[in-house]
Amino acid sequence: MKEKDRLHQSIVDILIVSILAVNSYTLERVLGHISSFKMQGLLDFRSVSEMDVGTIAVKLTKSGYNRGLLNGMMAERIKDLMTAISEGYLDKLPELVLKKDKAAALLLLCSLRGMGPTTAKNAWRLLTAK
Repeated sequence: MKEKDRLHQSIVDILIVSILAVNSYTLERVLGHISSFKMQGLLDFRSVSEMDVGTIAVKLTKSGYNRGLLNGMMAERIKDLMTAISEGYLDKLPELVLKKDKAAALLLLCSLRGMGPTTAKNAWRLLTAK
C-alpha cells in the first residue's frame, strides 16, 4: 500500500469483517475467514474496487463465506467500502480512532452505503480493542 498508506491493512481487514458479520454470522466466524479472504484478493482495496460484484460474490463463496443469496448483497457492500477507501473517503478514520472520537468515527462509518449503526459499532469495538 503506497499513496501515503491511505488506511493501514489491519483497518481494512476490520472493516471487511464488520460488514460481513451480520444476521447471526458472528465477528469470530468471519475472522476465521480472513486468511481465505486474503488469498482470494478480497482485502486489496484497489483490486476489489475495480472488480464487478459477481466476481466478489464468487470469491466470497470460494473463501468459505457462503451466505447464499446474501453473498451478492455483501459483495456490493464490500465493493462500496473498497471504493470509498480507494477514493480516500475514510482517510480520517485512523486519526479519529487515535483521538478516541467514537461519535465522529461512527458518523463517518454510518455514512457509507451498507454500514449501519450495529456494523459501525462492531468496527469501532475491533478498532479500539488493541
